[in-house]
Amino acid sequence: MKGFIISKTIIILMLTLIMLGAFAPAIAGSLDEYIKRTLFVQTEQMAGLINVMQASPSGTSHKFFLPKGECELTVTNGVINLTQNKNSILRETISHMVVEDKKILCIKGEDRVFYIKRCGDRIFIDERERRCN
Repeated sequence: MKGFIISKTIIILMLTLIMLGAFAPAIAGSLDEYIKRTLFVQTEQMAGLINVMQASPSGTSHKFFLPKGECELTVTNGVINLTQNKNSILRETISHMVVEDKKILCIKGEDRVFYIKRCGDRIFIDERERRCN
């Protein structure tokens, strides 16, 4: 009786491992697509906010939260790059606005917040809130 239960358990475990092995590429692909989708939404939101700031009065600011995990946000004049890992680099265009070049690193397990502020005809991106002079 014990032999039957042990052999049945081994067969079930083997079938489970075979099924996991068969579906592992699909699961990995789904996870990678989820990360890319999340980054796409983040870059779209940032570009949209910066573009909306063009019509905002001087002194307008917005607080933005980056996703938890390791990432790198680079904003240069006209382009936003958000990188989660080597395979997921997303770029979004900002239209016709002078934006200060900035690089913000996300740290795994920490919430990362930064501020987008319009001062005169420039937009500043910083990890702390800035005052317009």
